[in-house]
Amino acid sequence: MKRRGKIRRGIVPAVLIALFLAALTASVPLLQTGITGGPLAVAGREEIPAYSGEPFVIVNGDVPYFTREEKEEAAGEGNFFRYAELDSLGRAGAACACVSEETVDESDRTELQELRPSGWKQNRFPELIPDNNGYLMNRGHLIMRYLGGADDLRNIIAMTQSCNQQMEAHEKRVLHHVYSEGDHVLYRVTPVYRGAEPVARGVLMEAASLEDDSFGFCVFYYNEQPGIALDHMTGESRPQ
Repeated sequence: MKRRGKIRRGIVPAVLIALFLAALTASVPLLQTGITGGPLAVAGREEIPAYSGEPFVIVNGDVPYFTREEKEEAAGEGNFFRYAELDSLGRAGAACACVSEETVDESDRTELQELRPSGWKQNRFPELIPDNNGYLMNRGHLIMRYLGGADDLRNIIAMTQSCNQQMEAHEKRVLHHVYSEGDHVLYRVTPVYRGAEPVARGVLMEAASLEDDSFGFCVFYYNEQPGIALDHMTGESRPQ
């Protein structure tokens, strides 16, 4: 089992790191907003098929959209967490981090009941949702808390129980990789909205190992719940 420890910084001028962080911030509005009406687009690049009951679809051939420059400069920066500021509608945007064993947070989670992400409206369907006492909506973290993600509205969206649970499959892949390989992973989770809807249609999840190209993925998880119709504009929900 290979153990690499911290990223070797090499010679990365401070000005390049500053430019990288500025570019990352500048790219957030493009990433966080879907097109107005019509089909849903991710990052202005690829059309996402309508939800058909499957929890996620592979995007861009499972290759993250990170550029080579982004990965190189993130490696120079080391561990970090970057969250977009809430937009004019109070919606969370892209959350990006460089995660490793060093960022894993095993402490008890804080109380989230006071946080109300955009579009938050709770409903119960005990006969359709066996877990969580039948509650439909979760305060879902973009960057998983166990990976070091903040209990902060910039990192939390109104997320269905199904979406929140199903995302764990790829979140655990990141956890397994940082533990088993000792790598740093550049990780970005972007809520995608349609027009002015306050509830995201889903999240784009991207990951890439910074030590080599041995690990990575690019998937879109639908913010939907089987058997339930969710209105992403109002937050209202009803059995289908």
